[in-house]
Amino acid sequence: MKSLCLMLFAFLCFSSLSLAQSGVYSQLYTIEDLKILADQKNYKEFIQHAKDIRPSKRDKAWREMLTNMANEMALDSIKKGIYTKETFDKLFHLATWPTLKDDVFFRERRIKYGLNFLKNCQIDNLNSKESKTACLKRAKLIWARSNQDAELAFKLAKQVLLFEPEADLNEYVQVIAHSKVSEFYCDKDFIGHQLIQTLRSQIKMTTKPDSVKKIVDSTMNEQCFSKVKQSLVPLLTTHTRSLSIFSYQILSAKKSLSKNTSDLFLMKFVLDGPVNGDIFNQAWNMINKIGSDYDRRMSLLTALKELDPLPGKLFQGPDKERVAIILTHLTKNFPEYTDHFARTCLNFLNGIGSYPTGNPTVECPELFDIAKNRPWVEQGLQMRYSSIKK
Repeated sequence: MKSLCLMLFAFLCFSSLSLAQSGVYSQLYTIEDLKILADQKNYKEFIQHAKDIRPSKRDKAWREMLTNMANEMALDSIKKGIYTKETFDKLFHLATWPTLKDDVFFRERRIKYGLNFLKNCQIDNLNSKESKTACLKRAKLIWARSNQDAELAFKLAKQVLLFEPEADLNEYVQVIAHSKVSEFYCDKDFIGHQLIQTLRSQIKMTTKPDSVKKIVDSTMNEQCFSKVKQSLVPLLTTHTRSLSIFSYQILSAKKSLSKNTSDLFLMKFVLDGPVNGDIFNQAWNMINKIGSDYDRRMSLLTALKELDPLPGKLFQGPDKERVAIILTHLTKNFPEYTDHFARTCLNFLNGIGSYPTGNPTVECPELFDIAKNRPWVEQGLQMRYSSIKK
């Protein structure tokens, strides 16, 4: 029994000595120690030992001292331009402490620090994959430990794009697109681009109008859409057919198309060589209606004249019988277009007028060829074309 007590005493002495040598006891700071560190603005050592104070002893004075030191550390780091990974990690680790978690001033200051840190990401090792990954990780941390509002979402997305142009911004953009202040951000190019890309991944050519509207409404609110549609309208006349149809599907489903804009798209759809389906049926009916509405035809012709080159892929369609049916319907109701196309071609061939981008009537030979012995192009124009080509 005596030997057992001696062994226990020796063990306790050894353990105490080991703990003392390791500094465990010596590193436990008192509240007085922390006050000295606070006076010295020794942020690193203060934060390292702030939790040495037992939870039951963390009174109002301790909480105020911690809050002041955290805020001053953020401000001092910004003022001195200390944008290191170590400082970043400390500030955002402090965001998890109960005393600081909901402190508005500290949140604003650490976010300001974090955004400035990200600015340095575009300068420091910009081409380093490892550096980009680390910066993206910290951007996500800034977002996770914030109130995740639209303003911060916009700032983060903007900063991330500077060092990683291919980054997925959807998490930020979705917050913006559904916020009460979305109208102030959704007209920015990169926001609109991200939203359009999101819609393109979900809307197919076969998607019904009701479904298109639901997809758009789930992606952004009305205020945001009012800005994004300004980017969609120019796409209606783009040379990329899938993109123009996509734009028309959205604007039509959301009832955001004027009659003139709708006419322009539908006519270009036909002139570019139509594909059978709902849109072709709409275009066919539109052509039928404008046949008895001169003013509407003139408005449409004016809009078509602005396009360069003039649309005319229809004239070179491989199915001549189908082309003939469409041209018969078109020239019966809208003869002004084929007439303008033919005259523009002749002017170009005769060197009359200015054509800075080249031939404005690429399919001119096909039109005159298919119009032989047909009433689609005025006989006098056909004769002039034949004489030029002799």
